[in-house]
Amino acid sequence: GITIRSTAEISAQMNTGIRKIMSVYYSMIIILVALALITTGIIMYSDVRMRSNKFAIMRACGMSVTQIAYLIIRQNLVYPFIGALISIVPVSLCQRFFDYIAKMVDSEKWNYTQFEGIPWYHYVPFRYKLYNYDLALVIMVCFAIYVTIMLIVTIPQIRFISKQSIAGNIEKSDF
Repeated sequence: GITIRSTAEISAQMNTGIRKIMSVYYSMIIILVALALITTGIIMYSDVRMRSNKFAIMRACGMSVTQIAYLIIRQNLVYPFIGALISIVPVSLCQRFFDYIAKMVDSEKWNYTQFEGIPWYHYVPFRYKLYNYDLALVIMVCFAIYVTIMLIVTIPQIRFISKQSIAGNIEKSDF
């Protein structure tokens, strides 16, 4: 009737279940990252296609394909730079909030006797340090990944610009 399993068997079964659950989460993260990469590529490529008339006018005025490519690359570098700077703000605000809670708890200005039941800050991981990683390195890696993606997407855009007919694009109707 009753089978007795060892702790090793139970632990192995739990680890298998955890691996299955984590594989679902990792798969979702991979799909979201792939979707973000594809969306970024489509947005950047469609932007160039929509502005092809302006690029044709610039080329007709004497700008070379290299100058236009430099203009596109420089414009596309602004977004990751701004994103890298802005990404520090929410992390910093959250860490300051955690530090404030820890300070209030450590100084015993907030204690369990002030609240009925478990206080709200008990559910906040206020002892967690958000800057336990090398912040500058993480921002540089994210910036490098974005620049690489931007260059991969920009190369077909530049090829499109170099092959387009200046007169045909200027004459083309926008409707």
